[in-house]
Amino acid sequence: ILNLSDLVTFMGVGVLVNMAPGADVAFAISCGLAGGTKKGAVAGLGGGPHNRNLCNQGSCFNDWPSVLRGALVNVLNPKPILFILAFLPQFIDPTAGPAAFQILYFGVIFATTGALITAAYGAFAGRVARRLTPRLGLIHKATAVLLFGLAFQLVFL
Repeated sequence: ILNLSDLVTFMGVGVLVNMAPGADVAFAISCGLAGGTKKGAVAGLGGGPHNRNLCNQGSCFNDWPSVLRGALVNVLNPKPILFILAFLPQFIDPTAGPAAFQILYFGVIFATTGALITAAYGAFAGRVARRLTPRLGLIHKATAVLLFGLAFQLVFL
């Protein structure tokens, strides 16, 4: 049986890590701003763009291949990969059962909280989109600069 205090600690740190903005959050916010609350939330749950032209209001969520592409982008996101590799092993208890089960258990918890938090970012962006509509072009450019900066930092620093 897994230790309750370990579970609470893992979830607390996992929520903090998931709240840190990254490529997934930027994408969900972009979809929320471009397509509204529902599209932002769906993007946060793993929906990817059908085509990269965000002037196209339907681009954030069109079909199941889009969801699969978005989920793949989230799985390959370096933030959760580093978290899982660096933090998760500390919570594996050899006396609590098979390590594979524990890794799966904690991984599902982390992925679920991440999807819900990212969906909340996207939904919130959709709610404020009406006030920001005149400035969407600038926001998309700023998001692109932010993502480029994150990529540059990951590659060169």
